[in-house]
Amino acid sequence: MLKVIFMVLVWIRSLLAYVIMVVFGTIFFLPCLFLAAVLPEKQRYTSKVLFTLMAIVYRCAAWCSMTTIRVIGKEKIPAGPVVLIANHESALDIALLGVLMGTRPHIWYAYYIFFDLPVVGFFLRKMSIPVYLNSPVRSARAMVCGVCRAKKYGLSSLLFPEGGRYADGKIHDFFAGFAMIARKLDQPVVPVIIRNAGKVYPPHSFLFYPGSIDIEIGDPLTVNEEETNAQFACRAREWFVQRNTMTP
Repeated sequence: MLKVIFMVLVWIRSLLAYVIMVVFGTIFFLPCLFLAAVLPEKQRYTSKVLFTLMAIVYRCAAWCSMTTIRVIGKEKIPAGPVVLIANHESALDIALLGVLMGTRPHIWYAYYIFFDLPVVGFFLRKMSIPVYLNSPVRSARAMVCGVCRAKKYGLSSLLFPEGGRYADGKIHDFFAGFAMIARKLDQPVVPVIIRNAGKVYPPHSFLFYPGSIDIEIGDPLTVNEEETNAQFACRAREWFVQRNTMTP
């Protein structure tokens, strides 16, 4: 009986979250779509209005989860452009990283299949770089494009080096593309571990479950000249593995 009551409450909570999302999405995300559609590339990536609206959308999406979110170490994010990497347990991670960026201009690296989605796909094509996990050549070309764009407009880069969502609580192998991006841009890599997002909003789930999310930001990492991109990726991943077993 208690389990039935719990699930009924979860469904009510989830439906309320989606209603709030639709309302705020209509108010704030539609202007983002409009600006992304009409602004030329330079203005898209330098528009304070657009990135302010995006920051509001991120906050609304995180708030709609109706969960407690605790951030530790936000002061460790340097003032200038950075490469922000995080583990990936839930679709909520996107909003959570966006909240950390605030109004700072940034560019996303996203799995290419999402570029075919209606509405969201259009926005991704305007504001993000596709990642082709099964085609290293296409992925490398896209990342070079992203590096050029980030360097040209002073953008931070946001990506999930695991290449997918995993709600098993483990840190999976990292793709080394973020190391190449950091090396080419001469920017620090800021590691961000997100705990419990996969329990609050599991992959492919419609429901938001009660719980709390911890976000811990580590000290910036710099690619050493003597190490390869793969070696740096392993070093960065080791921080995640260590922090994943600790209580913040």
